[in-house]
This record gives sequence, C-alpha cells and structure tokens, in this order.
Amino acid sequence: MPILNGRFDYPAGLVEDLHALVNTKIINAADKAKELGNPNVMNFILLGALIKSMGLEEIA
Repeated sequence: MPILNGRFDYPAGLVEDLHALVNTKIINAADKAKELGNPNVMNFILLGALIKSMGLEEIA
C-alpha cells in the first residue's frame, strides 16, 4: 500500500513496460472512488472494469 498512500511512486517506465507486454488499460480507481465519496469502493470499480474488459456484462 505504500504507492496508494503516496509514500512511493510507481517505478519509472512501469506503465510503458506493461503496455509493451500485454494489452493494458490504466484506471485510477482510488481517485474515482474518492470522487464518488467513498474510497472503499475502489475494488468494485476495478471489478467492474475487469468484467467489462472480459465481455462478461451479462452475468454481472
């Protein structure tokens, strides 16, 4: 959790390295959860993104 709470930054080039290896989409779920007024919904935001990316909306 040190990155999430701001004690550390992501390693330089991490996002670019991931993009080169796999199909990725960056989602700042922590900020979105704060915008919604509840930081505890971050995992639901990520789960929703995963469900959509896998094309499983009909089972959610």
